[in-house]
Amino acid sequence: MDNLRGDNPNCSLYYPTSSTMDFLSLTEDIHRKILKMVGIRDRMRLRMTCRYFETLVAYSDAGFFDSGGILLEKDLFSIDIGDASFNITHPSESEMDRILNLRRRLFHRISFGEFSFFLDDIEQSSDFVCDITRKFTIRILSFSVSDDSHLDRSLMIMEQYPASKFILNLNFLPETEKLLSIPSLSQLSISDSIFKQPGLRDVVTGRLDKSKNSVSPETLLELLAKHSRLCFPQNCLNATYDDLTRVIQIISRDTSGRTLRFTRSLIWLTSWLMTIGFNGRLKSGRINDQIDICELYSDRLKLFRFENYFIQFEPPLLFMSSIRFNRFGMSNIPIIVSISNARNVS
Repeated sequence: MDNLRGDNPNCSLYYPTSSTMDFLSLTEDIHRKILKMVGIRDRMRLRMTCRYFETLVAYSDAGFFDSGGILLEKDLFSIDIGDASFNITHPSESEMDRILNLRRRLFHRISFGEFSFFLDDIEQSSDFVCDITRKFTIRILSFSVSDDSHLDRSLMIMEQYPASKFILNLNFLPETEKLLSIPSLSQLSISDSIFKQPGLRDVVTGRLDKSKNSVSPETLLELLAKHSRLCFPQNCLNATYDDLTRVIQIISRDTSGRTLRFTRSLIWLTSWLMTIGFNGRLKSGRINDQIDICELYSDRLKLFRFENYFIQFEPPLLFMSSIRFNRFGMSNIPIIVSISNARNVS
């Protein structure tokens, strides 16, 4: 790569033609630095100008991009890199090879803040993804998976990035043993699409089994000990009022910083608050030795401290009796609860 310009007569980059410095007269080292600051589309245009820039683009680094992603399904391939997006419908093996060759011609290395993977084509996903993301530096890898085989492929890709942080979104609920075998993550989320309200057919046919379609308090504690942040939808946590209080008391002793985010109904949360000392009269300040109300939104509870943890409600929780809830038809309103040892828990 020394002296890429060589003696190529098609690339007149030897000396400035005037006293005014222009882009073509800059040194190769400066060209490389500039290429770290331009978008992928500009790199594509530049590589078509002459052999010098064609080679320089291929062997120079593309710099840092906030985000990127790959979607790989049987009928669709898509990759987003900075300001460029490449899409192929019904991708064939030759078309996938063409994408790999194009990637090699556009940059040597590249860095991302976050890179997302949606991998549904199991036959070629892991090998292809490893090839196309070679020489990628990624701070946070985000995966969305739909079954055990997708999960296995995602875990294989994670092993290629030991210095990165990982976010995993599960569009299914694995068996407990499989769920607990997932390595430490920055965030583990379970999609709300798999926890729909049961219909009459589910109840009549007996297909509704909470033990198989929810996370037990014991499993929750093991997951909290491993992952920094857990996000669960409504109906996912199979916990009683006492279970939730016990979970909060245990994680409140953890100084490493954990966040639990889940959804429950308004009436369930109000009933739970009453078991830990709330009496319906909300005002900022200390309620008892364990509870301190930090933020109110009008007459609604937004944030309070329970022992060493902060608990936030989205939207802010309207505290009233179950009789009034039923009267106004508000009992099943979903409320997102965030529990963390940091005051800013959103």
